[in-house]
Amino acid sequence: MIKTFNNSPLSLSVSSIIFFIVFFLLFMSSGSIIYFTNIPYRPIYVIFIIMPLLFYYRIRLSQYQIYIALFLLVVIISGIFNGMGINGITLYFRYAIVPFLLVYLVDIYFSPQKTNKIIRILIFVGLFQFPVVLIQKIFHQKLIPLAKGSISEPDFYFGTFPWSGDPSMTFFLNCLIILLLFAQKVPNQIKNKIVLSLIFSITIFLSGSDIIRLFNMILWGLFYWKNFRKNIFILFSSIIIVFSTPLFFDNIKVPVAIRKIQHLGKIYETPTGGGSVEEFLSGNYARAAGYYFFFVKEPIHFFGDGPTKYVSPFSREKRLGISGHFLLLYSEIGLLGLFASYMVLYKIIFRHKKMNFLNSNKCLRYLFISLVLLSLTSNILNDTSVMLTIAIFSKLFNITQLA
Repeated sequence: MIKTFNNSPLSLSVSSIIFFIVFFLLFMSSGSIIYFTNIPYRPIYVIFIIMPLLFYYRIRLSQYQIYIALFLLVVIISGIFNGMGINGITLYFRYAIVPFLLVYLVDIYFSPQKTNKIIRILIFVGLFQFPVVLIQKIFHQKLIPLAKGSISEPDFYFGTFPWSGDPSMTFFLNCLIILLLFAQKVPNQIKNKIVLSLIFSITIFLSGSDIIRLFNMILWGLFYWKNFRKNIFILFSSIIIVFSTPLFFDNIKVPVAIRKIQHLGKIYETPTGGGSVEEFLSGNYARAAGYYFFFVKEPIHFFGDGPTKYVSPFSREKRLGISGHFLLLYSEIGLLGLFASYMVLYKIIFRHKKMNFLNSNKCLRYLFISLVLLSLTSNILNDTSVMLTIAIFSKLFNITQLA
């Protein structure tokens, strides 16, 4: 039974209060907290705000929880097998606690009656990113030195999302575009869906996540494939807008993501130059070299080299140049742990009404594909803003059968 302060089902509830506190922190203020203050704050701290809800609302059993348990089992086995000790094992539990609590929060808060309200709020947050990112883009040389935290220029275009969180922001915007372009039952109050999607796309291309830019182009291609005759004018106008953006900002190069994908095709050649294996082993950023090292040079790792072996969860110190969910989890907890982690994400997205990838709506399928692509460059299970985005939009795409 939902706890409220009066008898109305839409009245202010404990879950509503906690949901909007977490929502505001992760989507609207985390970056500002770190930019303007010296407060030792990290977005993962929101889990301590959610935990009290466990005493108010029952846990609804779902298949994704089974895969969370299997994931934790692999973590424990990997830790014991590699002699990591209790500390390394328990620190890895955050990869299970974060997704569980954020999905739990969304599931107890959402109801069909709240759908229109939450969609309008999400669109407002999405629109707010454009002027913020534009300011960050134009004035980055002056703004970065004023920051209390340290950050590189390519990571500075995070909008109002967590510090250095441009992938989480652009992933959020892509989810909004999926909602607006492909959901068939978006509330009638939401007008100008194409214009809104174009604004979100421009914001994505102003930011720094190449893999999300690539998927954004795929989304527009899928949209025009379906609606080409009716949208020929919008097709050419959006192409002009998207591809003219780099003319105004020299460091935005649309083909970068495509070139990186092409480079992965040469994985059987030892990476040389700027992304050598030597640099990867010394802890420098060299993703292609990491794929070569673990998937070509090394034998298959079923249980990895041990939880927290290569990346410290608190200092974020790296013993190898590892980045991204895919490479990090494979290297530390192995192929079995990586598979279990993707099954957790899969079951979170397709967690309602016996849905799976084949019988679900296109919105859920595009959400899962974009998540898999994002996992190549970003840590998913540990990223609270990404996990909240996944929990919200997978619920939206299911709760009212929007597509």
